[in-house]
Formats: sequence, structure tokens, C-alpha cells
Amino acid sequence: MTDINTTNTVQTTTAAANSGGGSATQDTGSTGDSITSDFDMFLQLLTAQLENQDPLDPADPTEFVAQLATFSSVEQQISTNDKLDQLIESFTAQDLTDAASLIGLSAEVEGGATEFDGEPVSFRTEGNIQANGATLTIESADGAFAASYTLSGDAETFEWDGTLADGDVAEPGLYSAQIEYFRDGESVGTEAAKAYVTISEVRPSTDGYSVVFEDGSVRSTDELTGLSS
Repeated sequence: MTDINTTNTVQTTTAAANSGGGSATQDTGSTGDSITSDFDMFLQLLTAQLENQDPLDPADPTEFVAQLATFSSVEQQISTNDKLDQLIESFTAQDLTDAASLIGLSAEVEGGATEFDGEPVSFRTEGNIQANGATLTIESADGAFAASYTLSGDAETFEWDGTLADGDVAEPGLYSAQIEYFRDGESVGTEAAKAYVTISEVRPSTDGYSVVFEDGSVRSTDELTGLSS
């Protein structure tokens, strides 16, 4: 009489499905195919054993039930992992779609180089409670001095019409501003002024998403302090 050991088959299949901790979540497709194939083989072996068992000493049916339950549990685990992977991918795709809606908008960012095209552009300062005066210095994208203006030292938005220090009008291009605060003539701090910059690209990053501006600079979305169409 043929003696087929289904217990070893189940133990081997179960061990393969659960080896490596989280390996099932990494390749649920191939693992799912494998467990389905093993389950079919198990049913064939089970059928063969039932057909060839000794009528006077039949196999214990509770053993078959336990083996079936083991296979069922593994199958359910793999199916759950597969659905979780699909859900995560769905969320990631949706997040990226939402983030892509930022492209083309203007975002306010500290130290941003804003585009001057003949129309006035704005620079915003946070202010310094110790200061009673400040100097705003505007520079072109290559760091060349463009103009400077005396401010109060309080938080304010300065609108620049493109007038250079020599009275000419600035060439179209990217410009940024730095502000230095003073108290009775003594410097008490400096900061990069905030400006609106056009977003040209959105990229996934380890901590969420980053935006790429027209000047090529990259900032985390956490650094954006305002948005404008």
C-alpha cells in the first residue's frame, strides 16, 4: 500500500511561506502562485492517501482538518498582504497626484529667487523686535548687487519695481533679497527675505514631497509658507 505523508508537505509549504519575516509582502504575487500550487498538490496527495488508506486503520480525519486549516491561514495572510500593498500603492499615487497640482503655482519660500519681468515683485520680511531699522539688499541670480533700501525693521512686504541703485531698470531675470536688522546702527541679525517663486516640478522624497523651482532650487513642501495662483 502506498504511504503518503501529507504532514511533511504541509510543514514544508508553511515554512516556505513564512520564511524571511516580511518576505511575503515583498513579492506577494509569486508567493501567492506558489502557495496555490502547493495547495493543489496537497489536495492531490490527500486524495491519493484517502484512496489508498487501510480500511481497517483509516487516517485520523482531525489531522486532515488541521492541515487544511494551516493552508487556509497562510493563503489568507498572503491575500491580506497583497491587498495592503495595493492600498499603499493607491495612496502613494493619489498623494503624488495631489502634489502635482502644485505645479505652475507660486510658492512663498525664504530666500526664494523671484522672477522680475518688468512688473513689480514682492519681498516679505519677518521683522526683528530688537531692531529699529533695517537694510534690504536685492541681488540678481548670479549674486550681483542690484539695489538696497532702508526699512523700518518691522515685519512688512516690500514691493520692488525693478529700479537699480543707479536709477536704471533691472533686466528681466531672477532676483532674491537679504535683510539686515539694526538697532542704533548696530547689526542685530540677518535673514533671507521671503519671495514667491513658480513651482516647475514635484518630486517624492523620504519625508514627503519636494518642489523644484524655476531657478532649479529644491525645497521641501514643509518650507513653503504660502501659495498663490
